Amino acid sequence: MYQVQRFLDSISNCSFSHYMYRIVALTTFIAFWLMSNLSFALEPNPGAICPSSTVQGKFADNDYANLLSSYNNNNYVAIAGTPANTIPLSVNMNISQTKNSTVTPSIGSTYLHVDKTGNDKNLTTTAITLSFRNSSNATPLYLSNVALSIFDIDRSIPNTNNGRGWSDKVTITGKTASGDIIANKTFGGSNITNSQNIFFPNKDVQCSTVLDTSCQASISFSQPVDSVTMSYGHTDEVRKPSNQDIDFRVDNYCYTPPLSYDISKTDGINSIGTNNTTNYIIKVTNTGSTTLNDIILKDPIVSGLSKRSSITCDTTDTSNSCTTVPTVSQLEGAGFTIPSIAVGKSYSIRIPTFVSASTGSTVTNTATISHTTLSTKSASDSNTVTSIFDGGSTTTPATCSSGHQMYYFGANKPAGAIQPSNISWANGSVSNEYTFNGIKFKLAFSEIEHLLSGYPSYGSNSNATENALNMFHSSQRAAINHKLTATIDRPVSKYGFVVQDLDTNEIGKYIESMSLVTAGGLLSKYRNDYFSFSNSNRTISGTQWNNCSTSNSCNFNVDWGYNSANTPFVVTHGNTYSEASTTSSTGNHLMGYSDFYFCLAPPKLIVKKALNGNRIHDTDSKRDQFEIKVTGGSITANSFTTTGTGATINNDSSKVLSLAESTNYTITERVMNGSTLGDISHYNATYTCTNATTNSTTVIPTAAMQYDATAKTRSFTIANTTYGDEITCTITNSPASYTFSGIVFNDNGGITDAQADVRNANFLNGTYNNANYFNGLFDTATETGIAGSTVSLVNCTNASTVYATKAVENSGSTTGKYQITVASSTLAGNNPVCLVEINNATNPAYPIRTTTEKQSITLIADSYSYTNNDFGRVIANNAALVLEKEQAANNCTFTNFTSLTYSKNPLSSSTSGIGTDIKPGQCIAYKITATNRANIAIDNFVMRDVLQRNDPNNPADPTVTSVLAAPTRASGIFNDGLSNG
Repeated sequence: MYQVQRFLDSISNCSFSHYMYRIVALTTFIAFWLMSNLSFALEPNPGAICPSSTVQGKFADNDYANLLSSYNNNNYVAIAGTPANTIPLSVNMNISQTKNSTVTPSIGSTYLHVDKTGNDKNLTTTAITLSFRNSSNATPLYLSNVALSIFDIDRSIPNTNNGRGWSDKVTITGKTASGDIIANKTFGGSNITNSQNIFFPNKDVQCSTVLDTSCQASISFSQPVDSVTMSYGHTDEVRKPSNQDIDFRVDNYCYTPPLSYDISKTDGINSIGTNNTTNYIIKVTNTGSTTLNDIILKDPIVSGLSKRSSITCDTTDTSNSCTTVPTVSQLEGAGFTIPSIAVGKSYSIRIPTFVSASTGSTVTNTATISHTTLSTKSASDSNTVTSIFDGGSTTTPATCSSGHQMYYFGANKPAGAIQPSNISWANGSVSNEYTFNGIKFKLAFSEIEHLLSGYPSYGSNSNATENALNMFHSSQRAAINHKLTATIDRPVSKYGFVVQDLDTNEIGKYIESMSLVTAGGLLSKYRNDYFSFSNSNRTISGTQWNNCSTSNSCNFNVDWGYNSANTPFVVTHGNTYSEASTTSSTGNHLMGYSDFYFCLAPPKLIVKKALNGNRIHDTDSKRDQFEIKVTGGSITANSFTTTGTGATINNDSSKVLSLAESTNYTITERVMNGSTLGDISHYNATYTCTNATTNSTTVIPTAAMQYDATAKTRSFTIANTTYGDEITCTITNSPASYTFSGIVFNDNGGITDAQADVRNANFLNGTYNNANYFNGLFDTATETGIAGSTVSLVNCTNASTVYATKAVENSGSTTGKYQITVASSTLAGNNPVCLVEINNATNPAYPIRTTTEKQSITLIADSYSYTNNDFGRVIANNAALVLEKEQAANNCTFTNFTSLTYSKNPLSSSTSGIGTDIKPGQCIAYKITATNRANIAIDNFVMRDVLQRNDPNNPADPTVTSVLAAPTRASGIFNDGLSNG
C-alpha cells in the first residue's frame, strides 16, 4: 500500500494532461487501493465528500463578485449555495493590511484575486478571512468539510541584494467553536511544498497561467469551522519583496439541511352565521430539507368560538401525514406535539368549531407552532359573524333573488312586486309609514338643514326628477343637508332605492354628495364621468361641473344585502362645495329618491339539537345518535343525524331550510343505535322555537311534543309560515330519569284514633272486623298520608351509598307523598336498588310499621317509572297484636289447666281457694292469649312472662317470690308465628 501511495504522489508532479494519461494506465494496478480508500481524490482540485446527512454547497461564479462587495465593510453577503437557496449562508471577507502595503482584491470568473504591493519589509503578511454566518439571524454558521484552493504560490529570487523578488508563503487556519485548527492538505502542485498548513514554493518558478495547478494548494478542514484565514506573506529567502498576488476559490462545504416550517389556518369562508359550526383546517408544512420533530401546535381558546371534540385528520390534503389528532384541552393548554413530518409532507387537521359570537362581530382565530431552534410562526383566520339566516345579494340592483318576494314603493311597480295601497306623501311631511300585507315600511328624514318650504314632496320635478321623493335645499355649505332612514319590521334579504339628480353647479354653488351610514351598502349603476368616490367608496359626489337633468340622467342605485328586522338603513346628503357660504346662498339644489324596494326571503327554518347529560347507550357497539327530520311542502333530503359521544353533540344543526309560504311543517326526532331504531321515549325532550320576525302570523308551537309509540318518535308542527320568517327550533334531550314514587300512609283502614283500642282483640265483628286495617296496602278510599318521614334511594348491599333522599309532603292532599328522580347514569350498573323509609322523631305519632322499612326494586330494561312504593304506619292504639292475660287459683295438683276458671279480674281471697278465689299455699295458673287482629301475618313473635321475685334489699320489690310449679317448659308448646286471625 505504501508503494502505491508513493507512486501516486510522484504522478502528481506531472502536468495535468499527462496526469490523466498515467492514471488511466494504472487503473488496474490501483483498483484495490481505491476501493479501500474512497476519500482519495484523483483530481488536482478535489472537493471533500459530504456525509449522508448533509448537503454539499459550492460558491457560484457570481458569489465572488458579491464577496468583493463585502471587503472590509463588515457586510455579510448571501451565498447562493448548491442547490440554490437551501441554506441561509452569508459570508464576509476581511483583509488586514500591513503598514505601507496596499492590498487590491479583484475578481476572476470563478475565483478572487488578491494583489499586494509594498517594499518596506520583507516579511509583511496579509490575512484574508472569510466568516460564515446564518443570514436569517446573523449567528455563526459552522460548515463542515470546508475546502479551498490557493493558486499562484510561486517564487522569483533577485540576482543582487538590491533586486526585487518574492517567495510566497501561505498559512491556512480555521476557527471552530473551541479554537483554531489547521487544514489538511488534499492536493499540492508540483511547485509546492508544505509543512502541515503552511505552503511555499519548492523551486524558482513563476506561475503566469491563471489557476495554474502546478502552483496550487488545496486543503480541507476535518472539523466544522465558522471562519477560515489565509495568511499571505514571504519566506526568509527574500529580503526586499516586490509585488505579490494569489488567487483563491472556495471549492466545497457541507451543511446540515436547514429546518423550516410554515403554518396556515382557514375555514374557507369570510363570514359565518352565528350559532353555526365551521371547520377550521390547520396545516403545518415541512418547507425545509430534513425531517421535522417536536413541533408544538397551539390553538388558544377564543371568545365566541367553541371547539368540538371531533377533531379529525384533513382528508383533502394529499400530502398529509396525520395519524393522530390533538384534544381540545391540548390545543388550548400546553400544546400538542406534532408527530414527525417528513420532507415534502404536511400535518393537517380539521377542527369543527361552534360560533356563538353575536351578529355583527368579528372573530379571529390564531394558531401557532413553535420549535426549540426555529422562530414561532402563527396563522390566523377571521370571519365576520352574520345572522344565522344571512342571505341575499346586492350584486344586481333592484331585483330580488329567485323565490324571494319583492315589496315596492314607487310609480313603476315591477311584475310580481307587492305595493301598498296608498303611495302618496303629504308635502312637507318628514316621515311616513306604509303597510304591505301587514309588513311595516317607514321612511323618515332628520337632521334637516336649509330645506325649502313644501319639501319633502312626492312627484316629478320638471327637468330634474321623475316620480321621486324630492328634497330641495338652498345651497349653503353643509356636510349634512338631511338624513334619510328606512326601517322594515322584517328581516330583509335586500333593500334599496334610486337616487336622482345628485349633481353639481358652479353658478348655484353646490357639489352634492351622498354617504352610506349603514354598513354594507353598495353604490351601483352610476356614470363614471359624473361621479367621484371617497371615504372608502362610501361617499359619492358629483364632479365639477356636470349638471344632470331628466334628459341627461345621472341616476344611480343604492342597495344593501341581508339585514335583520328593524335595521335602520341610513344615508346622508350634503353640499360640500368649498366656496358655498354657510350663511347665504346664491342658488338651490334639488335631488330625489325613488323606486324604493325591499325583498323578503321565503320562510326559513333551522333545527338544532342539544343533549343535557350523557347518552343512555354509549358503547362502540351501541351508541345513541339523534336523527332530526323536517317534512312538509316540497322539502326533501333535509334530515341530519348527530355524531359524538357522552354528552357531546356534534353535527348539531340542520342546514337553513327554505320553506313555502302558508305551509305546515312537522319536525320529528328519533334515536338510532347505528342502523337500529331506538325509542325516543328513553329521553326526555324539551324544545323552543323562536321567530326573528316578531309580527309574523306563523304559529309557533308551545305544546309538548307528540309521542308516537309505534314509530318510537316525537314531533311537533309549525303552521302558516310566511315570507321573512326566520325560525330557529332547538330540541334538547336528557336521558330519561328513573322515577320512584309512593306514599307513607296511615294503614288504619279508616278506623279513627278515637275508635282505636290497643286491647280490643275482637276481629270477628265490630271495629276491627275491617279488611283494610293493617293490611300493608294503601287503600285510597279510607286511608290518608302521614307526614314526618323521609325516603331514601340506596344501594341494597351498602345502604350507606345513598343516591337521593326525599322528605314526604306534609300538607294538604299530597301529605305523605314522595317522588325521587335520579338520572339513569347514576344507577348504571346498580340493580336492584332499595327504598328505605325512616321517621327520626323521638316520639313518632305513628310508631308501628305495617310494611317493611326497606323495599327492593329490580330495574327493568327501558322502564324508568316505578310507582306505588308505599310505606304503612299506625298509631300505638292500632297495634296488630293484642295480648290478654287471665288467672285461675288452684291447689297445685291440677294437670288439666284448660278446665280451670280464668278471670281477667283480680282474684278474691276466701277459704275455698277455687277459680277466682285464692288462699295462701295455693298456686295461680296464668293463661296468656296473643291475638293478631291485623290482615297480615306477624312473623318472629317473641313473648316473655317473668315471674315476680322478692329482693330483701329492695323494699319496692314484691313481698313474695313466685316460683314455677308446673308444667315443665317443653319445646313445641308454642309455634313461632301468629297468622292473621
